[in-house]
Amino acid sequence: MYDNIKIGILGGDMRQAVLAKRLSSVGFEVAVWGTGRNCDIGKAVRITDISSAIRSADAIVLPLPVSRDGVTLNCPLYKGDSPRLSEILELAEADTVLLGGKIDRAFTMKATKKQLSVIDYFEC
Repeated sequence: MYDNIKIGILGGDMRQAVLAKRLSSVGFEVAVWGTGRNCDIGKAVRITDISSAIRSADAIVLPLPVSRDGVTLNCPLYKGDSPRLSEILELAEADTVLLGGKIDRAFTMKATKKQLSVIDYFEC
């Protein structure tokens, strides 16, 4: 039913893993990066290269908060360097929907300039 819609889920905590599991269980194609190896993500695919989770995604779900420092992605479960928000914007294709919580105004403006739709689910 939803298998033609690709969703990239990046970083965050266990909420991202639960979301990946739920979305994949109803048929979405879900690629997960940065949630930690011990998280149950159901039928979603764990990706080791962040660009594979972002490129050609119809929607990218970012964590709550998206960033703690305004520069890098919030990835408390990831063992490594967190990617820069600018890298995520560079990899995302026009018309992709970005969803995240507590999104920085500067990030939103840069995403909009790149023709990305931005939804802050913390404000909804």
